Amino acid sequence: MEIFKSISFGILIAVFALGLLPFLVVFSLADMYGLPENYEWLEPPSLLFMLPRKKKVKKE
Repeated sequence: MEIFKSISFGILIAVFALGLLPFLVVFSLADMYGLPENYEWLEPPSLLFMLPRKKKVKKE
């Protein structure tokens, strides 16, 4: 019975990962081509809070 739980848990993780794959591919391609920078005047993208932000350095 323990092996059945392990296999079903692995299948659930695999289905979840395969379901997110197209979204992650599109998000990474958009980031590579610089599309999020074109829309900075709009709301930030939904996953932008997960990315590390560069602090702007003020030159005096």
